[in-house]
Amino acid sequence: MRVPCPFCGVGCKLDVKSEKPIGLACPKGYEAFNYYRKNRIERPLIREGDEYFEIKIEEAAEIVFKWIAESRSKYFIGSAEDVNEVAWTLQKIARFLGYNDVDHCGRVCHAPTVEAYKRIFGVSTTPYRLGDEVEDLLIVGSDVSVTYPVHWILLKKSAKRVVVVDAWESFTMSQADIKLMIPPGPGFYAFSEVIYSYEFNKDIPKWVKDWVNIDEVLELWKSLDKPTLVHGMGITHSGYGYTTITRLIQAVMKKGGTVATLRGKVNVQGAGDMGLVPYPPAPFEKLEKTWGFGINPKPGTDMIQAFQVPREVYYIQCQNVVASLPNSFEVALALEKAKVIQVTPKLTETSIFADLIIPSTPLIWSTGTITSGDGLVSSINVKENRALEFLRILGEYLGLEVPKDPKEITHEAFSIVDHYSKIDVEELYRGRDQYIEKPKEWKRIVVPR
Repeated sequence: MRVPCPFCGVGCKLDVKSEKPIGLACPKGYEAFNYYRKNRIERPLIREGDEYFEIKIEEAAEIVFKWIAESRSKYFIGSAEDVNEVAWTLQKIARFLGYNDVDHCGRVCHAPTVEAYKRIFGVSTTPYRLGDEVEDLLIVGSDVSVTYPVHWILLKKSAKRVVVVDAWESFTMSQADIKLMIPPGPGFYAFSEVIYSYEFNKDIPKWVKDWVNIDEVLELWKSLDKPTLVHGMGITHSGYGYTTITRLIQAVMKKGGTVATLRGKVNVQGAGDMGLVPYPPAPFEKLEKTWGFGINPKPGTDMIQAFQVPREVYYIQCQNVVASLPNSFEVALALEKAKVIQVTPKLTETSIFADLIIPSTPLIWSTGTITSGDGLVSSINVKENRALEFLRILGEYLGLEVPKDPKEITHEAFSIVDHYSKIDVEELYRGRDQYIEKPKEWKRIVVPR
């Protein structure tokens, strides 16, 4: 039985019986089963003073229901480490309660990328499929050989040349055929302005020359043939991220290239597609007709804002917010004052602040579907998904019916989210991986300078 590797968005496959990779995998993939076998949480834990005590799952659901019912403000943080069905159900519960205050870890890695994709390609993905042939590989602000080793192996094997533009001598840059070192932050913005202006016959802004050598950038750009772009958080983690990315993508597409960027964790593509964002995953009318209840039209706040203005209750699904969000001290202060429900397979730094800990099933032993970084949807059929079962029980207390069979949730979600609607769910659960609908064209968008 094969399952996706539970770590990054490449989507390598592992064999459950032998606990070994099927095909290529990085060192993390080889250790996935050992990692999740150790120090797992088996039963719900309630904090009383400085100690935790085991309770039954039904008791835990009743406590969560009480905390939610009695609180005036709450926030739901979903996960890119769990299946699409958990993501769909969690955001559905939040919206059933009248809240769009829901988000996931994609907020702090590639949120600008997703927005750029939606505007340029019309959907939250690109035409690229893992393993596609590439001509010139253009890597900007990404140490892809370290962050996605298998993706790097496939890209490097196919590429005629590897061109790396970055602010430091990364491990990936050390293997490049052509290297261009630029300043961080505004340097990436300036690089994107040069190539965008050249492709669309615009005047290059005067400020650009203070950050990059324009002639050097143009010489590099003119030499590229159908570039395949891979960009990373060297770009997205700046105040210029969205503008830089839209410039880069449009210049690359105009030159006949494509975008092969992968994003974050194993199911970060699916988590966003399934609605773990501060706005609904489909038109209001479509959701309200299917769900049978109204949806709050006011957009929610994002995950960063959720800790700047503390809430009374935080529901945190498989995400270590204390370690991963930009201001750990601010996050810790907010959690210290709130009721914190943490759903996780293992204890993390966030567990220090948890008032109630609910065990979840590691992805490699779970049931449901995930969407890899390039849009390939795979199913998992191993054991019961404990996080989903908890949400089902919680739904009973809240008055929202959650199906026991994950496949029913898959059918509902995929029928509503347009670019999933052509996936054959029955075949998917029989083991046939399928791509979400990929964009066939792109459009130019204008982002003010």
